[in-house]
Amino acid sequence: MKIIKTKGDSLSTGDISRACSLCISGRKSVLFITGKCNKSCYYCPISEKRKGKTSMWINEKQVKEDSDIIEEINTCGSGGVGITGGEPLLDIENTILYITLLKKTFGKNFNIHLYTCRDDLNKTELKRLHDSGLDEIRFHSFSINHTIKKAREFNWTLTIEIPVIPEEIKQVTELIKESDKLKVDFINLNELEFSDTNSDNMQKKGFTLTDDNLYTVKGSYETAKYVLDSIKQPLKHTVLHFCTSSNKYDYQYWNRLKNRAKNIKKDFEIVQKNGLIKKGVIFAKEGESLEQTVQKLKLKLKNFSIEKKDIGLRIETTTQNARFGARKGYQCAEVLEIPSAEPFDLEVTFFNKKGKLME
Repeated sequence: MKIIKTKGDSLSTGDISRACSLCISGRKSVLFITGKCNKSCYYCPISEKRKGKTSMWINEKQVKEDSDIIEEINTCGSGGVGITGGEPLLDIENTILYITLLKKTFGKNFNIHLYTCRDDLNKTELKRLHDSGLDEIRFHSFSINHTIKKAREFNWTLTIEIPVIPEEIKQVTELIKESDKLKVDFINLNELEFSDTNSDNMQKKGFTLTDDNLYTVKGSYETAKYVLDSIKQPLKHTVLHFCTSSNKYDYQYWNRLKNRAKNIKKDFEIVQKNGLIKKGVIFAKEGESLEQTVQKLKLKLKNFSIEKKDIGLRIETTTQNARFGARKGYQCAEVLEIPSAEPFDLEVTFFNKKGKLME
């Protein structure tokens, strides 16, 4: 069977879902409904900040009001959202509420997919999700259960999404056969990863890191590739999509940040090809206010802003202004910033007194 390389670093046996296409281009935001879950998967990667908590998030922004969701989606230029958790359907009322809100706000072409582990959904619950406008439902399951069979009765995209556990070939192969019989639209195979919260469990299972990656599990990629290569006859109904770790981070995550950066950048900031925002920063001298620093350096209004960071207040401006400030005796630096909803400095390189970047 022919294997296609997507625009991201992933592999597929056919055209991938619209939701996945939007993800790869960075045009999917992530709506995190709740950190609570009724399962206890040893490979769960959710951070301590969210795991088991009832707080909602849209991408990296905590949701205080509904307007936070709308604003972040607009800022990222997203054409859809992926709803996740935890288990979002432990709070099915809220989930349906937000599917309805997003469809009403952005229109019927706004693509919404949802991840769930629940294997006890009844037909009434599935119908409510379908009727609210949900475009794609993704089940985290290693076998076809009654809920998945019920879900196939509705006219939406039906997907099964699982991590690829090294050498677990027989179970995945059987799942593929059964999915094709049921006319499941897609099976997404995700490269298994380490995280801060699952690393202890993963090590107890005997998993190790790949030689050239800080996150991926050794053998996961090879197992997925073996499964794809071993299917000689084309499937009639189901498309297989292997989503690699690099596809998630190098394409989905960074392309979303690139889109966001273009929409939030100030006049004096530069968006790098990798999506980082480059700028200069100037710190006031002891006993001098930032306003006095601005006056002394004769900074023009459109070429700076005063921002509060974890280390305190600073002037953000062009790198040229920061270089000039360094020559005038101020502590100045060039900054590369992650342009998320909670931006932070990825790299800070100080200028010396001659206005040259220090190594």
